[in-house]
Amino acid sequence: MRFIDLHIDGFGKFHDVTLRFGEGMNILYGRNEAGKSTLHAFLQAMLYGLERRPGVGSAARLHKKYRPWDTPETFGGELRLRHEGKTYRIVRNFNADDLSGETPSVGALSPREESASPSETAMGARSAACAGATKAAGTGSGSTAAKPQGTPLEIWNESDGVRIEDPKAFLKTLLGGISETAFENTVSIGQLRSATSRSMVRELKDYITNLSTTGDRSLDAAGALRLLKEQRSALEAKRVPEAAKSYVQLIGEIRNLEREISQPEYENQLRKYQELRSEVRTEQVDRQTRREELLQKTAAQEAVLSQAGFQTAEDMEETTAHADQLYQLCQIGAEPRQRLLRIGLPILAGLLALLFAVASVLLTAIASPVFAARFNLAPEKVPGLVPLVTGLRVRPSILAAGCIGLTLLSVLLLLWRLYANAARTRFLRETASELEALLTKQIGSSELTADAMQSFHKHMEELARACAELEEHRAALQEVTAELQTLNNDERRYDVELQKQNEKQTELEGKLQHLSNVKNRAEMMKRTLDENDAITVEIDAINLAMETMNELQSSIQSSFGHYLNKEAGKLIAGITGGVYDSMWIDQNLDVFMNTPGKIVPIEDVSSGTMDQIYLALRLAAARLIQGGETGTTGASAVTGADTRTSGAPTVTGADAGTEGGKAQLAEARLPLIFDDSFAMYDEERLTAALQYIMEIHPGQILLFTCHTREQRILDQVKARYQRIEM
Repeated sequence: MRFIDLHIDGFGKFHDVTLRFGEGMNILYGRNEAGKSTLHAFLQAMLYGLERRPGVGSAARLHKKYRPWDTPETFGGELRLRHEGKTYRIVRNFNADDLSGETPSVGALSPREESASPSETAMGARSAACAGATKAAGTGSGSTAAKPQGTPLEIWNESDGVRIEDPKAFLKTLLGGISETAFENTVSIGQLRSATSRSMVRELKDYITNLSTTGDRSLDAAGALRLLKEQRSALEAKRVPEAAKSYVQLIGEIRNLEREISQPEYENQLRKYQELRSEVRTEQVDRQTRREELLQKTAAQEAVLSQAGFQTAEDMEETTAHADQLYQLCQIGAEPRQRLLRIGLPILAGLLALLFAVASVLLTAIASPVFAARFNLAPEKVPGLVPLVTGLRVRPSILAAGCIGLTLLSVLLLLWRLYANAARTRFLRETASELEALLTKQIGSSELTADAMQSFHKHMEELARACAELEEHRAALQEVTAELQTLNNDERRYDVELQKQNEKQTELEGKLQHLSNVKNRAEMMKRTLDENDAITVEIDAINLAMETMNELQSSIQSSFGHYLNKEAGKLIAGITGGVYDSMWIDQNLDVFMNTPGKIVPIEDVSSGTMDQIYLALRLAAARLIQGGETGTTGASAVTGADTRTSGAPTVTGADAGTEGGKAQLAEARLPLIFDDSFAMYDEERLTAALQYIMEIHPGQILLFTCHTREQRILDQVKARYQRIEM
């Protein structure tokens, strides 16, 4: 198998990222925090998914860890690979297999996806009809096959342009039946995790022991036998005397308690009163909110009316009527007729007084020559006056007296009219001033015009409406306050009932707890009765299991352990440059390293050598689960069922020597993945390890590193590789 390229729609810190891999060695260089471990996890997730990841927590935690924060809907990607001469594309949508309940918009497009174009929608549906186009496109990474929103996994055969019907089964075949645990423990190679030398020795010895005795580093045969012995001892201590008598007593107590609990007084009405109280509190919140709104509106309207100087609607009506009256008075005073009367009557009275005064003087002169002579008057000089007076039957003195009276009357009329005009003018001025003050206060204008009065009336109408609304709000406020009081009373009543119910339920819970305890004791006692009869059978089964495990352990150790000693020894010799030529595990499972001159216990080797041994063991295990040896070391079959678990084809040593055999062998092997595996290697060890790995593994190699020395060493030895910078 060979990875061709990958495209990450969204995974961890990566978004819309495409990487292309070459054949043979690929160095993926990146500084710390560049995302190397995330990319490693993406490759493993594309092969095995995120449903189950032993040793790193639940699937929900992995989904939460790697789901992109900014674009959680684009959680997935594609991986294209070459296998047995054909190109396949694996498409995964990790949102669709998320069981954590946090999957955003699974099964339906989000608003962002609805507005995006098909090329922009990372997790959007792509037409399956494009499968034929991908076949014609060859190895291009911009494939257009379907990536449905609700489908967690799809696999396309791009060479034939068809979709794989059962992708999970096909993946199992594609991976040669290798489980995810086996993948992590073999072809995916990292450093020893222990920090101290002593811990590294313990970890490496555990790895070798478990691998040689069980064929799986994650299985601990000694621990399993120890656990079985402990279980047998525990079973032997479980016998309980007089179990039957205790069981009968417990059953009688259970019946008595059940009769007490069935009494009506223990009927549970907590939910009923809780719902009633909840409804009351909800209504209280609504009424309180309404009351606050009414209080705010009432305060605002009262402020408006108070600013205008009114308290009630009657005040406004009186003010409006008074303003209208003042305006009418001002209008009447300004009429031309009234102005004519104010001016004309005094003039007329003055003229009459003057006329009557002259007439009285002339008539007096006619009646009294002495008066005329004294004041040097000559009435006869007035044409027609004397004949007219003498022609009258009334004496001139009487006429003179009458004219004097009329003169006095005209003078009095003149004085009265002047006084009345002055009073009228003062009254109109005061009326206008009062009206101006009223208009200025209400509408801010002192003009005494029809428009001003119209604005005044509109203003007063608005105040009247506000006053009417204020009265309505006050009435509503009183009603809401009364309702709140009723609700508060109901709440207190329900609280009292709930307290009574809680006391009853507490008493009931005590009885139920006691009943549960008694039932549990009875159930335990019943199980004890059954266990007393079954303990002997279980102990016999445990003895049989221990005997079977010992036999299987011996069988596996004699077959797989022999292969591990042989194959790992070859690899250790090549990786260490012949410093150690083999490895030996004795009957006590102690590990020794063989040199040309002596045998060295594994505790005495350096930490760098431990890493080399660790690498050799994982490479040996990788060869086994993939069906035998690879590369230039020849082919050797491993006996037992181990080699038959792999679905990968086995290439013989003769075939491997040809170019076609090497190509077939390269595609038959899974890519080796090294994640900072050489951190503890010095220059010489690293050079030997890289050259040897590239020699024995003709397939693809992915080397994640934060250093540049691997590239420098490969350049020095003129080895071919592809550098991918992250």
